[in-house]
Amino acid sequence: MFNHLSPILIYGLVGGFSFLICATLFTAVMKTRHPENKTFAKVWEIIGGWWIINSLLGTACLLGSSGLIVLFCFASLLALKEFLDVQKLTFVGPLEKLSLSALVLAHYIFIFLEWKNFFLFIVPVMTYIYLPFIMLSRRKIDGLIQNLWATQSGLMLCVYSLSFAPGLLFLNIHPSEVRRIDPVVAFLFLFLVTELNDVFQFISGKLFGKRKLVVEISPNKTVAGFVGGLVMTSLLSLILAPVMLDLNAWQSLLVGFCIALSGVSGDLMFSSIKRTVGVKDFSRLIPGHGGVLDRLDSIVFTAPTLYCLMYLFLHVASN
Repeated sequence: MFNHLSPILIYGLVGGFSFLICATLFTAVMKTRHPENKTFAKVWEIIGGWWIINSLLGTACLLGSSGLIVLFCFASLLALKEFLDVQKLTFVGPLEKLSLSALVLAHYIFIFLEWKNFFLFIVPVMTYIYLPFIMLSRRKIDGLIQNLWATQSGLMLCVYSLSFAPGLLFLNIHPSEVRRIDPVVAFLFLFLVTELNDVFQFISGKLFGKRKLVVEISPNKTVAGFVGGLVMTSLLSLILAPVMLDLNAWQSLLVGFCIALSGVSGDLMFSSIKRTVGVKDFSRLIPGHGGVLDRLDSIVFTAPTLYCLMYLFLHVASN
């Protein structure tokens, strides 16, 4: 049934679900033995959320690029809704919401049709040229700039940047290089390295962290955690990238380093937004994780980073 799938993809999915099963069993045992311990109850909730996330991602990966496109289309719609909801904008009414939804759907249809030029330009053009016209039609000035900039930021972050994850398939269009990549495997690499970067930062911070990185934005992040994440994520990429992306050693290290750096940037960016508007999470859609944007905040920055680096390696450096 799945003969068309890459062995790397199958091994990755099997390994991910095997780890999740082990974590579920371990947490279930510890939660039963120590019912008074609130930590295990919290971890149990987080693992439940990971089952939802992994089930959706696994199904999308098995369906190929089309599955990822559909999944991220819905993710972008939900993320944009969460982003705009916390801003409490007054200029985003039914007409604006309908226009934004139509733009998101059109953007992902262009990805599905593999219309690369429309994919690259439709959101920026509509966001910065035509969206102001729609808002100006209200003939009001109070709060216009704040509403406009917030909506434009939401579109560029939650739709445009996030869509570079399924947009990895465009790397194989009109290639001048010898190498080609499997876009689903490339996405799996992106997801694994981005998420494990958070884990590496957490572990390094707990073991060695004393000096805070940016306490006003994220009190739990430390300099040691940041440096540890950069080093360990680069090494992880050095192991995975040659197999999953067909990169050499220095390219693999650079990809890991840049993903780690951009992942922290995305995390801090959205943390600062939440602090500015006074919310802990963008929503409560995913148990133990918050909203879609809480889970994908790092990928919003790491997806275009990986796309740009892979384009450089596959299309430019090989010429």
